[in-house]
Amino acid sequence: MSRTLHDEFAKDWMKEFLSDFGTVETEFPISGEIRNVDVYFQPNPELLPAPIGRLGRMITQPCLIEPFRNAIPGAEICNCRSKSTILGFKLVRKAQQDNRRFQFDQRPFLWMISPTLSQRMQKKFGMTQTETWGEGIYFLPEGDRAAVIAVHQLPETLDTLWLRLLGRDNVQRRAIQELMALPKNHPYRELSIRHITVLQTNLKARQNLSKDLQEVTMALAITYEQIEAEWNQKIQQGIEQGVQQGIEQGVQQGIEQGAVAKSREIALAMLREGMAPETIARLTQLPLDQLPSLDEPDPAEN
Repeated sequence: MSRTLHDEFAKDWMKEFLSDFGTVETEFPISGEIRNVDVYFQPNPELLPAPIGRLGRMITQPCLIEPFRNAIPGAEICNCRSKSTILGFKLVRKAQQDNRRFQFDQRPFLWMISPTLSQRMQKKFGMTQTETWGEGIYFLPEGDRAAVIAVHQLPETLDTLWLRLLGRDNVQRRAIQELMALPKNHPYRELSIRHITVLQTNLKARQNLSKDLQEVTMALAITYEQIEAEWNQKIQQGIEQGVQQGIEQGVQQGIEQGAVAKSREIALAMLREGMAPETIARLTQLPLDQLPSLDEPDPAEN
């Protein structure tokens, strides 16, 4: 998959997915030149903790998120760190203008999401793992305020599902299958499926697919068929439910109309016996202006 298609999927999905927990901006400009970060997230403390596993832990503080379709190269790690640095200075200057205190080391944490990560790259940038974050998450030196998530090393648990959806090949396919297996009332299941469907549709629309794109399309094909079948079933269920509701409403209306007719019949009999209209209205619960007239024929005679 090209970087552009993966970017679109990741940014669109994250913008909607993370909006429950704070403010999400995509293509956030870092400096005067055209230099954007894919996702800039600012949490809303009232909406935390977010029930989305490790991704939820990542967004407990302001952060930058840069997802990559292919293994992140060293040049891109440097580029991402550079954008983080520029944003840090920008936030410091803004705080000074507003007479606020803001330290450079408080700048948003940088998360880079890569499908794979070699040992050579880990050593080259001095990356280390921690017990608190576990497998697949490599932190750069403390001053960088950055980490790389190696998606292929994440344990296949619900805790990592939302990150593994940003992986590739078999990792992404298995994650999508796990997503499909979640209860249908899961709050983020349908949202995520919808964005995956858009990704699949965009892939199908491409002409002269590269080998990478062909592999992605094949990997998602079965899952896409499952999604399509599920949505068709949901549409059919909606139609059937609507028909049933219409029938039930019709039956209920019939019952109510029959009850009113019976009440009018009783009210007419009472009128013929000489009872006061006010008393009849109270006993039959019919409004005074809906009481029958003595001129109406007696139903018993029909």
